[in-house]
Amino acid sequence: MEPVTRRRGHALPEEVPFTLAESRRRPGGLAVIAAALAAVGVSMILDGNALGWLLAVFFGAATLVLAAMTLHPPQLQVTEEGLTAGSLFSRPVEMRWHHIDEFVTIRLPYRGGTMVGVRYSEDGTRELPAPAGGSRSTALSHSLTGADAALPATSGLGADTDDLVALLNRLLAERRTAG
Repeated sequence: MEPVTRRRGHALPEEVPFTLAESRRRPGGLAVIAAALAAVGVSMILDGNALGWLLAVFFGAATLVLAAMTLHPPQLQVTEEGLTAGSLFSRPVEMRWHHIDEFVTIRLPYRGGTMVGVRYSEDGTRELPAPAGGSRSTALSHSLTGADAALPATSGLGADTDDLVALLNRLLAERRTAG
């Protein structure tokens, strides 16, 4: 399944299977900027300025992380069986359609951000491993956001969160009526 890199304003895929992937441009561009600032730090070190070490180490590490994010961008795979979400810094989270009761939009209290939240069905609460399976972190997540979990790194997939939630709920309803 070839990832579909989306830009804001473009229509979401309507048929499964599909994969949404974050654009590689943003982390790639930031990696170039971080590398340039690390080079400035090296230049400062060569000129005898100790502050250059701070720049070189910080922006050198940032360059490595951003380069890795460019090579392995966050993805959301949607199939007939369920969905898998993952990114460089999280192991893939796999959920079957029968584990899910509904998808919701989580509105973050800072900077107007949003995430795709997941409310588990009874099957999901019983069958998914911790933290999904009824642990304290799930209870805390539900009390704070109204959802049992959130899909990692969906903000950069180029989709409006409300549109993605509507699509996932429609696909979930179709799988329920078909199964």
